[in-house]
Amino acid sequence: MKLLKATQLLIMILLVSAISCESDVDLGNEPPFMQKLIISGFISPSDSVSYFDVTTNKKIFGELNTEEEPGLLTGTISDGTTEVSLEQSSKGLKIGHDKMQILHGLTYLLKIRSSNGLSAEASCTVPFKNNFSIVADTFSLKSRYSEYDLRHPGEYYRKIELKANFTDVTGEENYYRIFGITTAYFTYQYGNRIQKYVSSSFIPFDKEFFSDKGTDGKIFTLKTGNTYNEYNTFFSQECDSMIFKVYLYNTEKSYYLFHKSLADYNDGENPFTESSPVYSNINGGSGIFTSYTVDSVVIKYK
Repeated sequence: MKLLKATQLLIMILLVSAISCESDVDLGNEPPFMQKLIISGFISPSDSVSYFDVTTNKKIFGELNTEEEPGLLTGTISDGTTEVSLEQSSKGLKIGHDKMQILHGLTYLLKIRSSNGLSAEASCTVPFKNNFSIVADTFSLKSRYSEYDLRHPGEYYRKIELKANFTDVTGEENYYRIFGITTAYFTYQYGNRIQKYVSSSFIPFDKEFFSDKGTDGKIFTLKTGNTYNEYNTFFSQECDSMIFKVYLYNTEKSYYLFHKSLADYNDGENPFTESSPVYSNINGGSGIFTSYTVDSVVIKYK
């Protein structure tokens, strides 16, 4: 999905930025630049290909924001029994799951090397397959446009919201991510010409990343947030039909810690706050190699 690719690009930008701003020293005594690999890789049994985006850190002294190429990349991934070589991709390396299956409960070791002598490795364990009995539905609330709305000043409308619930697995430490994608179908007529149009957008819930700490075995209930509601109101009134797909990720702990650190990350523009380091589990480099499983449910509206 384009959304996930854009998210991976943002992750790489934040990783490079975080590494570049870790310390402050006297400019007259700057330390020697130590180049290292920065890796972003997420594996899941639900995918057909796993991608590993690879770049290097940037200099924070001297010629700022200059990035040295990592050179020719090679790598392997192992499930503890079989080791398979990675293939080249536009942003680093990849592996098709026909060559290395990603299975629930297994631990995978990733090793990446570059032709200029850099190397890094990391491991992650795919969560076990569980049935979370996820259920989702739409409901609407009577709302009112602002008096300053140019199209519908002060008028009432029905605001569509999504609610999802699922049951946590008892006796396990679980980490979750929940979000949705809405796809709207439109028909426009221009004179004698009829044009079909499809638009997809991200659906944020009131909580996206969370754990079952203190709620082991309980039922989680989550609703969509206000940002989504305002956007979706326009879609629901103008479109022919809509499809909502709610995704529930059961993630490795490192996935949760990494995204939580991204949310907490401060780029240091405010001089009265300290930068929050981005979580990394890469040995010999920086970045993230982690895993997740996916459950989903589809809802048709109109």
